[in-house]
Amino acid sequence: MVRRNSGRLGGNMWKRMVFRDVILGVVLLLVTSGVASAQSIAGTVTDTTGGVLPGVTIEVRSPALIEQVRAAVSDGNGQYLVSDLTAGVYTVTFSLPGFSTFVRDGIELTGTGTASVDGQMQVGSVEETITVTGAAPVVDVQNVQQQAVMTREVVDTIPTGKYFNNLGVLVPGMTTGTTYGVGQDVGGQSGQSHQRMSIHGGAQDDQRIMVDGMSMSPWTQEDAALVWMADGNFEEVQIDHSAITAEVETGGVRFNLIPRTGSNTFASRNFLNFSSTSFQTNNLNADLEAAGLPEPNRLKSLWSVNPSLGGPIVRDKLWFFGSYTHQVADSFVAFYEDVDPNALVFTPNLDRQAYDDQNVDDAAVRLTWQATSNDKINFYFDHNFNCHCHFLIGTALSVNVQPSASVNLRGDTQTYQATWTSTLSNRLLFELGFSAVPQTEYFDSQSEVDLSLPGVLEVGSGLSAHRGMAAWYPPGRKNWMIYDDNTSLRASLSYVTGSHSTKFGTTLQWGTSARSQDGSSAQSQVFTYYGNPFRAVFNVFPVTAEKNKDGAWDTNQMRSYGFYAQDQWTIDRLTLNYGVRLDWFKGLYPDHDLPATTWFPGASFSGQTVADWKDLNPRLGAVYDLRGDGRTALKVTASRYIDGFGTVLAGGINPALQNDRAFYTWIDNMCLQTAGPVDCVAGDGIAQGDPRLGFPNGELLSMTSNVNFGTPVITEIFDPNWAFGMGQRFANWEFSGGIQHELTDGMSLNVSYFNRRFDNFSVINNRLNNPEDYDPYCVTVPSDSRLPGGGGNELCGFYEVHADKFGLVDEITTSANNFGGQSRSWNGVDVTLDARMADILLQGGLSTGRQSSDACPVNSQTNNPSGSPNTGTQLSEIWCATQEKMLTQVKFLGSYMLPYDIQLAGTLQSLPGQEIQANVVYTSAQIEPSLGRPISGGTRTISVIEPGTVYGDRLLQFDLRLTKILTAGNSRTQIMFDLYNVFNDSTPLELNNQYAAAGEGWMRPNLIIPGRLAKFAFQVDF
Repeated sequence: MVRRNSGRLGGNMWKRMVFRDVILGVVLLLVTSGVASAQSIAGTVTDTTGGVLPGVTIEVRSPALIEQVRAAVSDGNGQYLVSDLTAGVYTVTFSLPGFSTFVRDGIELTGTGTASVDGQMQVGSVEETITVTGAAPVVDVQNVQQQAVMTREVVDTIPTGKYFNNLGVLVPGMTTGTTYGVGQDVGGQSGQSHQRMSIHGGAQDDQRIMVDGMSMSPWTQEDAALVWMADGNFEEVQIDHSAITAEVETGGVRFNLIPRTGSNTFASRNFLNFSSTSFQTNNLNADLEAAGLPEPNRLKSLWSVNPSLGGPIVRDKLWFFGSYTHQVADSFVAFYEDVDPNALVFTPNLDRQAYDDQNVDDAAVRLTWQATSNDKINFYFDHNFNCHCHFLIGTALSVNVQPSASVNLRGDTQTYQATWTSTLSNRLLFELGFSAVPQTEYFDSQSEVDLSLPGVLEVGSGLSAHRGMAAWYPPGRKNWMIYDDNTSLRASLSYVTGSHSTKFGTTLQWGTSARSQDGSSAQSQVFTYYGNPFRAVFNVFPVTAEKNKDGAWDTNQMRSYGFYAQDQWTIDRLTLNYGVRLDWFKGLYPDHDLPATTWFPGASFSGQTVADWKDLNPRLGAVYDLRGDGRTALKVTASRYIDGFGTVLAGGINPALQNDRAFYTWIDNMCLQTAGPVDCVAGDGIAQGDPRLGFPNGELLSMTSNVNFGTPVITEIFDPNWAFGMGQRFANWEFSGGIQHELTDGMSLNVSYFNRRFDNFSVINNRLNNPEDYDPYCVTVPSDSRLPGGGGNELCGFYEVHADKFGLVDEITTSANNFGGQSRSWNGVDVTLDARMADILLQGGLSTGRQSSDACPVNSQTNNPSGSPNTGTQLSEIWCATQEKMLTQVKFLGSYMLPYDIQLAGTLQSLPGQEIQANVVYTSAQIEPSLGRPISGGTRTISVIEPGTVYGDRLLQFDLRLTKILTAGNSRTQIMFDLYNVFNDSTPLELNNQYAAAGEGWMRPNLIIPGRLAKFAFQVDF
């Protein structure tokens, strides 16, 4: 094995290495400068003849600023720029001796854009003031970044579950999956899901969740958050999705939640909402029942309470804001409880519908301190404890997870943040931020499960898991805990003039994850085919004496350093946005010892750096003000982003997780007795035999899937030429071009084209196999009128490894370019409208596009042409190049103020249907006539529908809210009545893709959109 930096890292050396990284980070902070969430106001000052006016003093005021006012002076071109402003409503005052004072008020700032506010001054007395009131500009003629901003007003007005993901799905073009059994939320009953999102063909893995520009993710799942982001803690949700600046590492969807602050006035916001089973309509119809859906997804209990209070500790000097939240979101799923959760064959208890239960307790406080006239410091602390007590119940990762196989997931997280902003001069701004997010995840099986029994995965009648997490949660884990430390530093130094601004910065992240696990020396999984066992799976299962961080045996680490320069330069009507970012990532694990178990003798492994990548990523954009009046902007961009990694990268080849799993063909009534005395108890549901032998023995009837099972041998490595160096990391280019036009005051139309292209694909190649070690075979597609062409055709392009090579593993991850390369791209168009007028709010539009991919070269040149022949669903090589259908979605949100202080608000989503697949289980007897010999390992699951070609019915969800507003003195009360899924749509969100005998159960809905739901809410502000 060849590996750089593969020497043993002793305890002292490891400490020195960590210390060196910390010192490096601090030094870089001092000499460079993270992600700012501030807004800006910019413009040009002229006299009544159009001549530019230099030397004008511009003051921006808002109660949202603890310092109350910030100032700038127009330059020689009459231009000015005031940055580092928080969300709020501003008044801009222009003053110059010999001219009347000019005031623009009612300028509302949201997101991270720049509001264009020009001043026109006339000769007159200084005491004379001319005030112009008008809405904030809706066209940004300086920035190319595309961002959806959900302000406090929007969040409090529109009908949603008020979680950040409920807001994200309303962005046109945003796509989500039901990867974690969530589906389409109705009224918040799905809770704050672990739902991942992408847009314009981006990768869901690149989603990032941040608070004030700093990561909240556990590094074992860097695209999600363990923390429930309590709505009452935040002022606005910024959703960056396209043309992201050099301040950010990845090009995926980025949720940045901005914490609320106090003010010079004591204020309290108190929110309560609730609903129940009796408030929901049954949307199960005859067609769904005929398709096999026994019950609808429906609400069990839903309520939340959120009191908050903010105000001054010292006026204009020290503010505070505090909030507490308790939330409950319990829903019934379309499954039943197990009659016997420990039985080999699942039997539903038709009197007890299963449910998914979630709850959270969250307490947060934020302090804002104006330390000096130039220095502002924010502190933020949050303690969050939540339980997703039947996590993944229902359909997750295409597996029907019965209640006994769901995960009792609990999260305990503390968030510590501090930010410092210093105005070094009227042109220099320094920002520094620190965040530490220690968190513990508890993954347990349900209490009624006998952990000494192997979990069961039924593959015949549809992938269905029961009898514990080990049934399907690879690699067969039982009870385990993950300790995750996420530390972030960000810093930046900005130089700002009227027409030019430059920012230099750094974002530094350190992450460590450690796993502590209880285990079992017995078999971990049973695969059954219509209730008959045919495969036994074994795991090493390291057992820790102590379930705490110090007793952890699987520890992985990451370092992510980013250094960027971002520049914005306005030349007449043209504004250039250009930047470059250097990303440096390291994935590593320390020295560690693996304890001995029944199947493993114990071993020690040296720590090492498994990957050390550096990438240079340009971010280029230009905005042209077509008419010079700030009403029409032409924008073009070209940006390169890299894939973001956490500790999972090192975990992929950490010796602690290698050769820890093996399976055999097994029949629970057939004892070979070939390996000496073996007690075979027929029909007991336990596979007798020794999985370490590698050959048939006891009740184990085949060769092993991994001849190295239970041995301290490293069989998975990274190619050093791929894992070390410049420009090797998985990346994508995003190109866009569009036009934004102000239709009328407060309303704009945006039409944009997007193209995304991925490169630097990787491939896993088994070096103990060669193409000649595989034999091709074909299968006969079942005859079924529901299949394309009615089925019955022969489908070829599958491969089976020779029996003498089955189970031999020596895998290297390397660049796909070594095998001819791989490609993936997306092309599409967005047409969106944004209107913010007196009594009207309207946002939304249409997004359409499709993805194309080509893996034919790499498939034909790797040593194992069928990928992994042992597990998973196999695709025919004739579909190695695909192009999906054009997929179009329409989304809108809006509100309108009626007479008598009654507000009407709603959201609309029209989405493409779910992709339909047909995964057929073929036995050895069915494959043998084509292959000419039996297969190894029991069965093969084969997809017989070309990917991206068949989709189900479209989904239409319309949600409505009616709010009565009552005011009395300084208090404001809102009484809200929500009606979700008004049309009582019942579109399936997840279909059974497993094609059983004669197609029984295929396309059975496992999850539908919940029915029409009524909910009440009350909010009192004073």
